[in-house]
Amino acid sequence: MSEQSEKPLTEDGYVIRPNKSALKREHQKIQEFAHELIRGPDTLLALYDLPDKVCQQVRAGRKLKGTALKRHIKHVANLIEHWGWQQVVEKREALELAEKQATRFNAIAEQWRDRFWEEGDAAFEPFVEAFPTADRQALRSLLRKMDKAEASGNNSTLKRKLFEQIRASVQQNQH
Repeated sequence: MSEQSEKPLTEDGYVIRPNKSALKREHQKIQEFAHELIRGPDTLLALYDLPDKVCQQVRAGRKLKGTALKRHIKHVANLIEHWGWQQVVEKREALELAEKQATRFNAIAEQWRDRFWEEGDAAFEPFVEAFPTADRQALRSLLRKMDKAEASGNNSTLKRKLFEQIRASVQQNQH
C-alpha cells in the first residue's frame, strides 16, 4: 500500500506509468550517443567530462566488432544513463549553441570581408560604427596592404588575415 502512495496518481486514482515507447526512444538516443563516442576520437570524450569508468569502456569498445560491439554499445549506454544522461544532453545543447554562434560569426565576418574587398576604405567607418571595439589600427594596416596586393595579385593570405581580424572584432563585440 505504501508503494502505491509514493507513485503519482491520476484524478481517478490510477497509477501513472511511464510511456514505454518514449523510454525506448530515449534509450535508443543514448545508444546512438554511445556508438558515436566509440567511433569518435578521445577529444570527444573530453568534451563531455564523462567518468573514468565510461571512458575506459568506450576505449575498450573500439577494439570490438560485430555483435560484441552491439552488446558493448548497450553496456556503455546503460553506464551513461546511470551516470546522468541529462548532463550529456545539456552539454550537447551548449556545444550545438556554440557551433551555431560560431557559424553566425563566420557569416557576418565573410559579409564584411567581401564588403571591404569591394568598397575598400569606404566600408571602414560603417564597420567601426557597427563594431566599436574593433582594432582600428590593425584593420587600417590590412586595408593598406590590400590596396597594394590588388596590383600584385597576392590576395589569398590577405583575405584570410582580413577575415580573421573581422571575425575577432565580431566575436569581441558580441560577448
